Amino acid sequence: MIFSIVYGVDGLMAKLIGVLLAIAILIAICSTGSAQNLYLFSKGINDKKIFSNSMDASGKWSGWNGLPGGGTTDVALSATNFNGKLYLFSKGINDKKIFSNSMDASGKWSGWNGLPGGGTTDVALSATNFNGKLYLFSKGINDKKIFSNSMDASGKWSGWNGLPGGGTTDVALSATNFNGKLYLFSKGINDKKIFSNSMDASGKWSGWNGLPGGGTTDVALSATNFNGKLYLFSKGINDKKIFSNSMDASGKWSGWNGLPGGGTTDVALSATSFG
Repeated sequence: MIFSIVYGVDGLMAKLIGVLLAIAILIAICSTGSAQNLYLFSKGINDKKIFSNSMDASGKWSGWNGLPGGGTTDVALSATNFNGKLYLFSKGINDKKIFSNSMDASGKWSGWNGLPGGGTTDVALSATNFNGKLYLFSKGINDKKIFSNSMDASGKWSGWNGLPGGGTTDVALSATNFNGKLYLFSKGINDKKIFSNSMDASGKWSGWNGLPGGGTTDVALSATNFNGKLYLFSKGINDKKIFSNSMDASGKWSGWNGLPGGGTTDVALSATSFG
């Protein structure tokens, strides 16, 4: 099942199709029996504090709680699960440094720590796990170049490296794994076109390619895998409508289609699969 929450320009609409909001969401296995919890992260509007909410297998929500150890940010959070822990990534408001926090199976948080090797950004991070590593993607502030960092199972980070093949963007990246590859999505700065890049298990990148069927947007993309397909969500620039595109295991894209039931938004979407 793919869940959706859409915050429209004219109101709040909830539909069962994909999580569509500029907040981070993921599935994590907890140590409370065999239960599977869904975790949702957000930032406060005025205080900019970081909050979490979780839903258990019965569908019951915990309610919003400030994250232990505090922390503030002015962009969306990025979360993923890796090697038995839930990892959460954020950027500082004034220093723009990149921070990580992790929660173990007992529910205990490590507290915020600056990412080894430093790095700064002015947009949200994008995290995913692939082939035994946690991958984190960011954009440079001035050069707008795209950078990657990875952490292995021992907790060692590779350090920031420019993505092979270059590329620049002015919004956050979106990453997911699908069919044995890591996929990364971005938008062009001037042409606002949508681009994809993929890395295979050997670490080789395909290079940036315009998405078949075109499409433009002025916010970050959102990608996830579900039921044997990769799904990509975007918003229209002028009409602000919500669109989806999917790729099957053969690499064929469906093309952009307006989401059934309509809906509009003025921010990036966020998607994940659950159950």
